[in-house]
Amino acid sequence: ENKKEEEIIRNLCEKYLDIDKLNWIKRSCQNMMPVMRVHMITNLLGLLKGMLMAKAGETSYDEDMYERLFLYAFTWSLGALLETSDRLRLHEQLKKWSEGKNFPECESPATIYDYYVEQSTDSKDFGFWCPW
Repeated sequence: ENKKEEEIIRNLCEKYLDIDKLNWIKRSCQNMMPVMRVHMITNLLGLLKGMLMAKAGETSYDEDMYERLFLYAFTWSLGALLETSDRLRLHEQLKKWSEGKNFPECESPATIYDYYVEQSTDSKDFGFWCPW
């Protein structure tokens, strides 16, 4: 299980944290305050780790669930300090990068920032995007 999880997370990092995507964010978006890229990525991994540690007992996640959690962590780390207009820009770009897969279906003006991934196994929405 751990080896599989490691491989999935490594693949997600390669998919979403490649230098072209990181450079796109730096060129196209403005943070409200200066922050180093390494800190944003550290925050992403810390947030992801926290969500995975909260995984209930023997609950297993499929690859889609991992990608949803990764996109959530990406949004609230690399995109946390963006100005409102740049949040919309990042929303559109993440949707493009993910090819719409495992991305919340939201109608304007809502964005990925208005959703979370339900992790409660008691919920009928377990594993899916839900509005705040």
